[in-house]
Amino acid sequence: MADSRSPRDGAFISIIGHYNPLTDPETAVIDEEQALYWLGKGAQPTATATRLLSKLGILEKFKANKEKP
Repeated sequence: MADSRSPRDGAFISIIGHYNPLTDPETAVIDEEQALYWLGKGAQPTATATRLLSKLGILEKFKANKEKP
C-alpha cells in the first residue's frame, strides 16, 4: 500500500504481497488478512490490484464481510 499523495517511487505504507507475471502460470501472493485490514480502512486498490484481489477471492470476502449486519 502506498499513499496516493506520495511520489510514484515514494515510500510504501505496507507491502502485503508480490506479483510475478513471468512465471507460468503467473504468481500472485497477497497476505489476505492485511489486504482485508487495509480495504476495511478505506484503501482504494488500483485497477491491477483489484484484478489480483478478485482473482484470489479477497474482494469477494471483503464484500461479504461488509454486507453482514
